[in-house]
Amino acid sequence: MGLLGKLRRQHMLHTKLRPFEKENAARQFSADDTISLFVNPRGGSTWLAELLLHIPRTVMAIEPLFRGRFSTVDPLPPGHKKGLEEVRDLGFWFYQHVPDDAEWPGAKAFMHRLFNRQKMALSIWYQNELAEIPSASTFLFKLCYGQLMLPWLADQFDMKNVLLVRHPCAVVASQLNFGEAWARIKEHPQFPVPQCKFNEIFERHHEALAAVHTPAENLAAMWAVTMRNTIYHPNNNKKWLTVSYEHLLCEPEKQLIRICEYLGREVPETALEQIKRPSKTSSDGVIASDQLSKWKTDLSEDQIRRILAMIERFDIDLYTRSEFPQESILYGSP
Repeated sequence: MGLLGKLRRQHMLHTKLRPFEKENAARQFSADDTISLFVNPRGGSTWLAELLLHIPRTVMAIEPLFRGRFSTVDPLPPGHKKGLEEVRDLGFWFYQHVPDDAEWPGAKAFMHRLFNRQKMALSIWYQNELAEIPSASTFLFKLCYGQLMLPWLADQFDMKNVLLVRHPCAVVASQLNFGEAWARIKEHPQFPVPQCKFNEIFERHHEALAAVHTPAENLAAMWAVTMRNTIYHPNNNKKWLTVSYEHLLCEPEKQLIRICEYLGREVPETALEQIKRPSKTSSDGVIASDQLSKWKTDLSEDQIRRILAMIERFDIDLYTRSEFPQESILYGSP
């Protein structure tokens, strides 16, 4: 972005977004205008978010909880999105857990201001036309590091929550192949119990974490912790809607209708056209439906075996060597 572009964005920030923040302080967000999308990094979030942005007058905030390159051997991460210093000051871990019945006033206040659009940091709203944000009717929050907060957030706030899940082998393969974002895991794959607030969710799996010796096992273990906190939670498909990436790929119209019915929105025809295009973060330009079994060639047989063995240590049987999840587990028994 050139100098003129930066000056224009700063002008919009002070003339449009700062007044918008003040207006929102006197309002209360609700399920009528707020959607949160929860998904593992490289789990299909960009693609689904692109589809949801076809809902008229929808704008998106991108990963406000980001703490920098994922690492399980370093102290609390120092990174945060510019303008969201509270994520650092509250001591959030990369994937911060909050138990269902926990009292954390600081975190609750921060998340309220975030969802209530009182935290209009350019670092998370930059992909939108800033002039259009104050007149938007739907605000979509893409949270790739929020799954360990999902049940707590669903109890605390009135909003629509969508959980997108994807095969652990596909997620791990994509993370390992995505530039330098997971370089620290490749260098130091060990997974000691994080020394962060509410780390009991990791403590109870300390034996499984101690068995992590490779990058693939590390990332599979993190995937497994998020699944145990969401898919196997009694509120799954009650306080949030769960969708599998695989079903979205293979039956897009059915799943989009299901999602939009839950959101109380009409299915945008343009979203159905978009379904056949690769997402903006697809590195090889492969059409989405061809991604279903790509992990079987991207990973070695040893990596696949280690990933599946790791999720078994967490007593997770949602996915096996099949590309598709167990529907009775994902959506609940009929």
